[in-house]
Amino acid sequence: MPVVHKSTIRRARQAVKRHDRNRATLGALKSLVKKVQAAVAEKKVEDAAVSLRQATSALGKAVTKGVMKPNTASRRIARLDAPCQLLVRFPLVIVRTFEIVLALTGCGDSVPRPGEGDVC
Repeated sequence: MPVVHKSTIRRARQAVKRHDRNRATLGALKSLVKKVQAAVAEKKVEDAAVSLRQATSALGKAVTKGVMKPNTASRRIARLDAPCQLLVRFPLVIVRTFEIVLALTGCGDSVPRPGEGDVC
């Protein structure tokens, strides 16, 4: 029979707590990221800016708490920020790109604008 030390039991208990906390943090991050992406898809500049600020803050906090590595958070922030910047500077480019993508995927004869009806 192997000897199970008290410290091993304690560490296992701590690992479970950390796992649950990290999962909750990552789940919240996912929802914030989806919120930004939805705002960009619907061309809502103000909503995109507000949700981007919240997502950036949450990603920074995740790095501080050790849930995510700094480069990963930085990459995610950059990937979220790029479409938001395009939306602010060139709103028509986003719409045209969206229409081209829909046309190439063959989602129907008439191409709906973002936020208008069902996509595919």
